[in-house]
Amino acid sequence: MTFETYADGDDPDRAFNTARRDAVRDCGHGGYTGTIAEKTFYVIVTDTVTDLDEAEALAADLLDRDDPRLAGTWGPAGAIPVRQTIRTVRVDNLSGTWTGYTLNQPDLNRAAGVAHARGQLAPGEAVTAGRPVSASRAEQPPSGPLSS
Repeated sequence: MTFETYADGDDPDRAFNTARRDAVRDCGHGGYTGTIAEKTFYVIVTDTVTDLDEAEALAADLLDRDDPRLAGTWGPAGAIPVRQTIRTVRVDNLSGTWTGYTLNQPDLNRAAGVAHARGQLAPGEAVTAGRPVSASRAEQPPSGPLSS
């Protein structure tokens, strides 16, 4: 028996655990529910982030072809990253001066440029809102005598 399910999560582990928890709640965990409740691990079948329709088509194709990565009742579940219409991206280690609690358009554009360069945003994705989460001053040389 095959299944397809979707779960939100900040990372694959969280999405997998959410999907399993929901399946156990809805179908039990008797060993033969035909759901993700029976799976204990997963394998990411692609690193390409897709929309939900593309992910469902890819899942159907993998199941139709009996992909060996997913074969067997007790083998792994397949995980496909799905792009949400609106999502949150954390862009760490930005340098420079930022203008306030809510970023203005030039700051958003700069953060988006960094996120694109780092592969955090797909082509065509845009940053529409943002805020700095934490900041620190550049390190100052210590004052006073140094000891070793």
